[in-house]
Amino acid sequence: EPAPAAPAIVVPPPRWSTPAAEDAIAAVPDVLPLALGAPVAIPAPRESAGSDAVPFAGASAHLAALLDLIAARAGAAIADGWHTGRISADAADHHPFEREVLALSGAAGAHAAAQVADARALLVERADGIAARVRATLAAGTPLPFVELGREYALSPLALQIFVAVLAPSARGEIARLYRILGNESGRPACDETLVAILLGGERDAIARELAAHAPLVCHGLVRRDRATGALDVDPVLVARLRGQPAVL
Repeated sequence: EPAPAAPAIVVPPPRWSTPAAEDAIAAVPDVLPLALGAPVAIPAPRESAGSDAVPFAGASAHLAALLDLIAARAGAAIADGWHTGRISADAADHHPFEREVLALSGAAGAHAAAQVADARALLVERADGIAARVRATLAAGTPLPFVELGREYALSPLALQIFVAVLAPSARGEIARLYRILGNESGRPACDETLVAILLGGERDAIARELAAHAPLVCHGLVRRDRATGALDVDPVLVARLRGQPAVL
């Protein structure tokens, strides 16, 4: 008889990946993309009765909230790295890189449960209500460049999350430092495809498809990839647009 197959190593998704966090970034009404021509009429999004969501003051406030959310996701992913051992320092009673090797080979530990719980709570707190505020803002007639960009290029919810993740380190320096801690490898780019996958909690094949040369993010120049290093970034002109600022050529 043939030998039984070795059991597959199943790595559970990060504990901090939540539907609320995904919905907060992907809060774009389901309308025809403007790239296909403006539809005859777009009904204004309606908040449920009794909603007390506060509209954003403008584009800059919306982008700041999205960056706060990305910072919380990075913090939660770092806490998950501490917990599994993927991000760890050598200890006197361990072999070199012992915890990291175990985590990367599928034998994750459990070293930082309290930090994971705290980071997840912060992520949920920041995610909760952002989507409702987007809808309230649009219902009030205030345009949001991020929403317009998503419509214009027909970006999927995952593409929108990738886009925000890639622009975040250039839009806020503190996030660049969080990314370097999360990457846990000196000399690598601040943001690349692997880091985006860690940050967004897996689905690496789907993320690779969204970052393929023919996909909207790349073929329209929304995300740029350095062929030599694999670094991902966003043109400063786009960051200025999302802040509601005029482009400086």
